[in-house]
Amino acid sequence: RDSRIDQIEGSGLGMAITKRLTDLLGGAITVKSQLGKGTVFDVMLPMEILADTVEEPKDFSGLKVLLIEDDPMQECAGNLLHSIGLEAECMDFEEAGKYFPTRWRAEDYDFIILGLSLAEAELMKKTEAVCREIQGRTPLIVSAYDVSGVKEKAAAWGVCEFMEKPLWRSRVLDCMSRCRLGEEVKQPEKKTGQ
Repeated sequence: RDSRIDQIEGSGLGMAITKRLTDLLGGAITVKSQLGKGTVFDVMLPMEILADTVEEPKDFSGLKVLLIEDDPMQECAGNLLHSIGLEAECMDFEEAGKYFPTRWRAEDYDFIILGLSLAEAELMKKTEAVCREIQGRTPLIVSAYDVSGVKEKAAAWGVCEFMEKPLWRSRVLDCMSRCRLGEEVKQPEKKTGQ
């Protein structure tokens, strides 16, 4: 349960829209419901499997990545990063708040991915605190369900790249490739006067 949304009621259009789109795409929706337990809707769409056209860089195996993520899917994202060959460590924003002031060194990671779930004030404060500790010494990547809502703020944090959630192998590979120039890692621009 999420207390932030428990009190919000929808207009009832979501399922009608989902049904219409599912029908247009030749899919089906199934419903399983138990009184007092809840309801599960499964949407099945016919899909064609396409070959992965992203060429994987040969040397991802040496890159160390820190994923700072409060999303319950953190473990899945960490597993995805490991499957690509990245040395990935995962922690939530509370852990990061304790870690950065005391133990962090710029050479510890090649990239830091900040996973943002909600643009709520508390999370933004935590994110800004972590970014102040990093101070442009390690490339920052923001991952969010809607990056458009955080791009302006993130530019001030020294973010060099954005990835939409959920993380897919091709998105991560594309993002990591854009952040690298040959063997050199693209660093965010350092601000003068700091």
